[in-house]
Amino acid sequence: TLLVFDDLHSIAGSDAERAIHRLVRYRPPHVAVLMGSRHEISLELRAQVGSLEPVIVDFEDLRFRVWEVDDLMRSHHELPIAPQDLHLLCRYTEGWAAALRLFWVASRNADPAHRTQLISGLRTNPGMMHDDLMTEVLSILRPAARDFLVATSVFEQITPRRADALLETH
Repeated sequence: TLLVFDDLHSIAGSDAERAIHRLVRYRPPHVAVLMGSRHEISLELRAQVGSLEPVIVDFEDLRFRVWEVDDLMRSHHELPIAPQDLHLLCRYTEGWAAALRLFWVASRNADPAHRTQLISGLRTNPGMMHDDLMTEVLSILRPAARDFLVATSVFEQITPRRADALLETH
């Protein structure tokens, strides 16, 4: 059994963090723990997990490599990309899953020549991915939800107090 906690940074110092400490400390021996955080996980919590060495997954580990993008596009999306375009796509998206998804959405019905133009556009127009994100994701939200996301985007952590204060202003 694997017990997964993500975004632990969002509950640092809270009752929820203390509850997780207790849960991890008293878990059965057959339960493994996986923790994700944008900041260092406390030494006390690491000690309770009991692993000899923490496994750290950083931004490089989360990026798709060229061969992974090739496999994703060919096998999953049935969208073969020429090798030279594949390398450029990986360079311009830096292998980030969201950027690759947006590329697929923009190019899934395009012919190979248009796909090549889209990839070239990533180099000459770095804001293109931002524009696609706005079109594909944010445009389908209700105005109140979009306004809330924009208002809270400056916070690393959204607390109930901050959310209430922002919602009262709208």
